[in-house]
Formats: sequence, structure tokens, C-alpha cells
Amino acid sequence: MSFRQKIFSKNGSGVYALKPELDDKWEDKFKTTRYKGGDIIYQQGEPFQTYHILLEGAVKNGCQIADGKKILFNVTYPGEVLEKVTLNSSVRKCFARSLTESRLALIGKEDFRSFLLENPKMCSHLVSQLSEKLSLQYQIKMARVLEGTRGALLFLIKDLYENRTSRSGNRIHTSETDLANLLGVSRETISRHLSQLRQKGIAEADRNGISVLDGKKLKKLAPDI
Repeated sequence: MSFRQKIFSKNGSGVYALKPELDDKWEDKFKTTRYKGGDIIYQQGEPFQTYHILLEGAVKNGCQIADGKKILFNVTYPGEVLEKVTLNSSVRKCFARSLTESRLALIGKEDFRSFLLENPKMCSHLVSQLSEKLSLQYQIKMARVLEGTRGALLFLIKDLYENRTSRSGNRIHTSETDLANLLGVSRETISRHLSQLRQKGIAEADRNGISVLDGKKLKKLAPDI
């Protein structure tokens, strides 16, 4: 059983939530903070002094490039460490914004390193997280090679849908622009494919994200990579 499975469970809809019997233990062990949807958790360029473990909700990780454009490169799910790709940095290389109402456990940088040394299973969990993210990127690229942009988009939406939290319902809090950044295509291309999915009764998009209308159809159409 993985670290995530020990601390989080899937409900009847297949979404992750913190196990109730462990909720108080997190409150005792770490300082926890709640964020509303749209709240900035930290900014790119800030001193890196605290790690965040996502307990509830969904968080967007992105970076701002030279022309001021903000690009999404990751969505963090419950059980993940927000800073897993910048563990040794002294300055935050990206920003984090809460996509939904979220709760995070906070732990100081040195305390977190001590915690990892004392808990090898947590180190294994971090390696597994990085492996899963790298695997996802590989699968998206393979889906695009084998099935084109439409196949890669279906695969990505399915992954986001399957990892949504209990508060999200059938919603994926990722915009068309974010999906375009993740797939390396134009927003217009994503919009065209999403329009086709809406016509088929699978998913529809609005300004704040995507609503999955038929999860079974989505999983059936998404390529199995």
C-alpha cells in the first residue's frame, strides 16, 4: 500500500479525500492552512522556506516567463508535496494557486528534511510522485503521437477527472489555456476539440474550467497508453 493510499481514500465516485480518522493527526503534527479557490499560496521568486503538503483540494503550479505570460506545468492532487520538483532550491522557481477550496499542511524546510531522514517511506513516496508525473508526461506525448491532439487531450482530461477531489464534483478546474500549455498547442485548437466533446455529450468548457458530462464515455474514448 502506498503512502497516499494509507492517508487518502477514494469515495464511491472514485475521488480522493483525506481519511477522517487521520484528519486530527495532521492538525497535531503540522500547521495547516486553508485557501479559497483562486488564492495565491506562494509567488515565483519568493524565498523558499516552507514545504506544503496538499490535504484537500487542487492546486495549480506554473511559472511566469520573460514576456509576463503565465504557463501551467502541473496540477497537484491530495497527498502530494507542492515543491517536489524544486526540493533543493533557495528561491521558488514557480507560483502556486489554489484551484478550489484547499487545505495544506505546512512544514519548515529544515524540519521537512529531518522528517525525510527519519521517515524513509516518505522519501519513497516523493520519488513515486516524481515518477508518476514523468510517466504522465510520457503518456501524454505517446497519446499525441499515436492518437493526435484529440487523443492527448482526452487522456489528459481523463487523468484530471480521475484525480479530482470530493469538493470538485464533475468539475475540472483547468482552463482551456492551461490545457493548451500542458499539451503544447494553441488555445484555439483546444477550444475546437472541446466543442466536439460538448456535441457528443462528454464534456463542456466555460471560463472557470471543464465539466465532465459523461465520465464513462470519457474513459472509453481516452486512449489506453
